[in-house]
Amino acid sequence: MKKIVSLLSLILLGTTTYYAQVVGINTPDPGSTLQVNGSLAAQYRAISATTYAMNETDFHVSYTGTGNATFTLPAAINGTGNFKGRLYTIKNNTAYTVVINPAASETIGNNTAVALGANQSLQIINTGLTGAAATWEIIDNPTVNFGDVKMSFSKVDHHGWVLLDGRLLSTLTSTQQAQAATLGFTTNLPDATNRVMRAGQCTNCLGSVAGSDTVTLTRANLPDVNFTGSTGFDGAHNHSVPVSQVGAGLGSLYVVGGTGQISTVNGGGNHSHSVTVSSGGSGTAFNTSNPYMFFNAFVYLGS
Repeated sequence: MKKIVSLLSLILLGTTTYYAQVVGINTPDPGSTLQVNGSLAAQYRAISATTYAMNETDFHVSYTGTGNATFTLPAAINGTGNFKGRLYTIKNNTAYTVVINPAASETIGNNTAVALGANQSLQIINTGLTGAAATWEIIDNPTVNFGDVKMSFSKVDHHGWVLLDGRLLSTLTSTQQAQAATLGFTTNLPDATNRVMRAGQCTNCLGSVAGSDTVTLTRANLPDVNFTGSTGFDGAHNHSVPVSQVGAGLGSLYVVGGTGQISTVNGGGNHSHSVTVSSGGSGTAFNTSNPYMFFNAFVYLGS
């Protein structure tokens, strides 16, 4: 049999423990353990401090500070006091970055930390697990992580997004420099100007630049073919006949209309002729770019 408990009776009970199969408020026939036929209010807390330890009295926490902040979740409890199912909503209402850290070795959806950029929020629920397990599960997280990259028509840094323009890391904020170091950037940011993105398969190549928009072919790039040609005529010409070489030549010279051998002509022997076949080219490089549209590339490093 279902038991109907009015809101007034719950208040009158005070601290007395009351066991019921189901509880309905403003409904005579509740279908859940607790069914509220009306509005429901929970704790709303605005925090301006840059560090805050969340506790059992929190439900929705809104950050309104003037700098980067760090929120820490309560440590999971094994046994009595375990708060499995506890819900938290955290909203960053500033242009700064809020980092959410779990306690000790615990994780948030298998992440050691979650960063909330400007005007972003996080909703999590406790799993009841302890230790290095995922003690918090992410319900809704329309947010970004450090190192995320996006394309944008924006021209300047904004809300923790930093333009990939090759600038010195020393020009960034301390938070951004620290995050850049974790991504493997040492002296400068990568410069994405006139570059397309390509997924890397190597350990230390992230942010490196390679490739070219143009190509110049070399002989090794040409197909293996044979070219043929013929020599041209050299025009009319004479051969000299040294008189002292009479009888020593390879051929005989005769006077047309006369009789008798006069002299011999020296033979040239075996010889070759050079043939030049022009390619008609000039060695000019050609463009290999696909049709493109210009965007700016940004990496998320926080504020």
